[in-house]
Amino acid sequence: MDKGVTKVMMKMKNKSGVVLGQMSLEYIIKMIILLVVVMVVIGMIINFRADIERYLKEFIGGEKETPPEAEIIRHEKFTSQEVANYILSCYSENMHKQEDVNCYVLIGHMDVSETGIRSALSSSMINPDNIRFEGDLNTNAIVIAYSSLYDTVAIR
Repeated sequence: MDKGVTKVMMKMKNKSGVVLGQMSLEYIIKMIILLVVVMVVIGMIINFRADIERYLKEFIGGEKETPPEAEIIRHEKFTSQEVANYILSCYSENMHKQEDVNCYVLIGHMDVSETGIRSALSSSMINPDNIRFEGDLNTNAIVIAYSSLYDTVAIR
């Protein structure tokens, strides 16, 4: 750096003693940090918009949003393949939601088994670990429910 330029920069100090060239770089960095913070806040608002709206409705005094009721399906007889189709439908409709849902109530004679349902689902997108059997399948009614916490479909 030329000695003349250095002398000129030394003379260009502001009242606080900071060289003006350094101050502008500091200002640019502060502005970049501020913009990043603003973008993060806006991103969070966009991602949690539905939750914020639901909270504001409840806070203002609106009615709570009731979850949809399970669809009741009545047949004479259900096979493992039919139950597997309902499980797949329940999982694919709810896998991106953040709430627990009772999808279907199947009423009728259950000609199903755990191994039959698992084999019917073997070529689907559901991981076998995401299916829980929580009760006796030899009843006249079963409930197919999605649990968002564990990302599973429960058969009760």
